Amino acid sequence: MSFLRSLRIPSCFPDFEGGDPSSITVNIDPEYGYVVLTSLLGTMFLNQYLSYQVVAARKQHGVDYPTLYSQTNDQYNCVQRGQQNFYEGYGFSLATSLIGGLQHPRVVTAGTSMYLIGRVFYMRGYASGDPDKRNHPMTVLGVFGRLACLGAAVSFALHQLEVV
Repeated sequence: MSFLRSLRIPSCFPDFEGGDPSSITVNIDPEYGYVVLTSLLGTMFLNQYLSYQVVAARKQHGVDYPTLYSQTNDQYNCVQRGQQNFYEGYGFSLATSLIGGLQHPRVVTAGTSMYLIGRVFYMRGYASGDPDKRNHPMTVLGVFGRLACLGAAVSFALHQLEVV
């Protein structure tokens, strides 16, 4: 794998061996750009889609702000819950993508894409008003996508620790 770009990061290790102790050079594969696009832009567009679904459900079911969940309308609550579920896992997904992508940009780009597609199907199923439909067969893509990104992040960590 050819690393064409380098980034110098200030070092917090006073006894750093092998060069300037005030900084560390990190080589970043040019394909990391795809990781950034899918992890940041992809999730931004997904978030916009999910937010639009909640706004539309609010209008359709007459649920005014600042009410988060309705006391009387489960259909609206399913849409709102679909979006909230995305937020609950967003930090983990973003971290594993951005870290794992440093070493495995193609795996993470594919994994994040799978995650995004799975989240759309999850929301569409949940928004139907039947919570059981959130487990659409295509949502398994999201699970495998997250596992791919987690595996890439763990692999990166193990390589940094020189365990493998």
